[in-house]
Amino acid sequence: MGRPVVIPDRVTDDDLVRNISSATGDGAKSTSVSRDILVSQGASALADILMRACLEHPQLAAELAALKPVERTDGPEVKSTLAMAGDQADEPYMVGSCQAMQVVFHAIRRFASTDAPILVTGESGTGKELAARAIHERSQYSRGPFVAVNCGGLPASLIASELFGHEKGAFTGALSRRIGRIEEANNGTLFLDEMGDLPMELQANLLRFLQDKTIERVGSNAQHHIHTRIIAATNVQLEQAVTEGRFRQDLFFRLDVLRVHLPPLRERDGDIELMIKFFLNQAAREFNLDSPPMLVGSCLAALRHYSWPGNVRELISKMRRAVIMAGDRPLEIDDFDLNGPPAHCGPSSSVNGTAPLAAPMAAAPDNSRARLSDARARAEEAAVRAALEKYHFNVTRASKDLGVSRVTMYKLMDRYNIQR
Repeated sequence: MGRPVVIPDRVTDDDLVRNISSATGDGAKSTSVSRDILVSQGASALADILMRACLEHPQLAAELAALKPVERTDGPEVKSTLAMAGDQADEPYMVGSCQAMQVVFHAIRRFASTDAPILVTGESGTGKELAARAIHERSQYSRGPFVAVNCGGLPASLIASELFGHEKGAFTGALSRRIGRIEEANNGTLFLDEMGDLPMELQANLLRFLQDKTIERVGSNAQHHIHTRIIAATNVQLEQAVTEGRFRQDLFFRLDVLRVHLPPLRERDGDIELMIKFFLNQAAREFNLDSPPMLVGSCLAALRHYSWPGNVRELISKMRRAVIMAGDRPLEIDDFDLNGPPAHCGPSSSVNGTAPLAAPMAAAPDNSRARLSDARARAEEAAVRAALEKYHFNVTRASKDLGVSRVTMYKLMDRYNIQR
């Protein structure tokens, strides 16, 4: 370990010098605490010593803080050097420059410093979990776990055990004690997705936890205190669910302290082109290409006018598919497999001379049609395999990534004989 490099004194203290000399083995004769100090690889240890000394020398606190290395995270930080997005990305997969997204980014930064529950709303595929992760990484809980639970993806009989855990013998098949997801999120963030699908009988249990921060595992009366941040998300109108008696009003008020609303992609004017280019680059890197295929103007215009019913999740899926389909040639509109009508065009209109997006393909020779079908099947299989490998065969997350249902995902796995 190298010796600290010390510059001429600004603040000198004999006791502090002796402490540093004793800890480092260096015969230091003087020291200075300033933002201009240069230290070697022993900077972290030296900074810790100085921080302890600060207890006896309060006047040094402001200066010493500059010496303490700040731990970097891979979480959602504001980035200004993303290749395609520039300073328009709040984290690698939250890209946007429109006014609506600036409101979202501002809310994320502002709400992260609080302990209050947050309700994230928006259509399916708008990036609600990404927003929750961004809040987590900026909060005091960032060093703790981020635990995501899909309340609509579990059988009702298992949700209580999944959330609160269970003791050995609590029910048939409970062969050992299991820690629930709420307990796993202790000192971190608990993200409850699809909150509107939580059964009524469990809403009371969750409300009790939000009130007193304690849980009871299934099969036990022992209470466990949990310190965690709650972020809930929904793609349904909880106010309407309350009116219809499907959601508890008191739980709604507990969750809806702060709200972040993610706009659908069709309402994000100006963001489509930015996101298309960004995610094409992401897909090219994912599939080990030197660069993404060329995107011609007519193709880009058609993509801008598409309605994107699956929002950002669909856009990412289409970009990945297109990169696989195109290979080395320029991108064509058929590479994106746009099945829905364009957002701003009538059924018989065209975009920059291209055929309507929902129009059927022109007749083609049987052999050409067969080759295209084979190519699409290969691309589909590659996309399914890539998504499953990305999420370690978590079918729920892989299907969300591809913008398909879990039932469809299982059918695709069966079709292409994909097994774990």
